[in-house]
Amino acid sequence: MVGLTFRERMSGPFVLGTSDAADAVERGRRAGWVMTLHATVRVTDIDTFVHSANPRAEMSGSVTMPGVAEPVPFTGGVFELFPSDGEALMRYYVPLDEAFGERGRFHLAGVKCWRDKPVLHRMWSDTTRLEVTLHRGRDAGADVVGAGQLRIGFVDFLAALVSMRATGARTPAQVLRAVGAYGWLFARKLSEAYLPGNALPR
Repeated sequence: MVGLTFRERMSGPFVLGTSDAADAVERGRRAGWVMTLHATVRVTDIDTFVHSANPRAEMSGSVTMPGVAEPVPFTGGVFELFPSDGEALMRYYVPLDEAFGERGRFHLAGVKCWRDKPVLHRMWSDTTRLEVTLHRGRDAGADVVGAGQLRIGFVDFLAALVSMRATGARTPAQVLRAVGAYGWLFARKLSEAYLPGNALPR
């Protein structure tokens, strides 16, 4: 079984005590309050992933945020690429087991999506902007206690591409196939959203 891993780093303004991302961005920038998400995404089986109606992968890493002295590690996170409901480009689910000195009480949810509708000239900003909400509870249905907006810069985007590794691959051809399959899925789904009349073939 051949899989794929890659690393992402996203950072941006974050504020406790609000559920409004726009408000959090403005206040967070003024105060210098920043959240940073370091995530490692692990696709167990690339064939299953690229042929799934709702591609999902495991995620682990750490989160730094205002009000917490040390990075909060996490495991058991979920990364969704182009969810089947068609309402987002990507979703991130991050369980935070030990934030603010409370064990198992917080959950970070993030979404990348278009603002009103997919517009080609906004594709880069849409795919690199993660709106996040911090929930006091075990899932994204719990009360919101903070919000923000994280971004992946061009250098970090290149670093994510360079970090791609094929797991379980025994030959260079399998490595290329795994990386290429993920890249083709990503490009095809973007073309379906932003260039519906000229979408890439399946």
